[in-house]
Amino acid sequence: MDAISAFLISLLSIPVMFILNRWSLMEDGLALFLVACLVLFAIIVITAVVHRLISKRGAGTPVRDPFVYVFTLFSFTAVVDLFIGLELTGHARQFMIFYLREGEPYLLTAHGMIINYWDGIGHNAMYLLLIHYITNRRKPEDYRSLGLYWFGSIINSMP
Repeated sequence: MDAISAFLISLLSIPVMFILNRWSLMEDGLALFLVACLVLFAIIVITAVVHRLISKRGAGTPVRDPFVYVFTLFSFTAVVDLFIGLELTGHARQFMIFYLREGEPYLLTAHGMIINYWDGIGHNAMYLLLIHYITNRRKPEDYRSLGLYWFGSIINSMP
């Protein structure tokens, strides 16, 4: 249940991106940074509230591992990266233009486009699997190799 809730929380990035792209304040780099921090903090709070509601309804045990919150946040950003990649290839319009201009212009390169697709598809799947393994109380040996693969992949995808 927690991997499903993490996936649904990550889909909140779609309306957030659409709204922020329409907001003229995003032209300023400092405003972009502050709004991004506020959105990421809100995602952590939403994740905590959702997990608390799930555990109160008896659908699961309370989540005590902080990695669930971290991977949910990363899953949110992975969907953002997927839409950046889709925008670069012309499959999506008017979602992340402001970020490509003000945030990380190196993403406009071919290498940046492939990084976005890999993060949006590959890393997002790894985040959701790791959340599933953690919340189902698997032994660390069960998902250590996936975690190491993710760690190596994320380090090698940074510019």
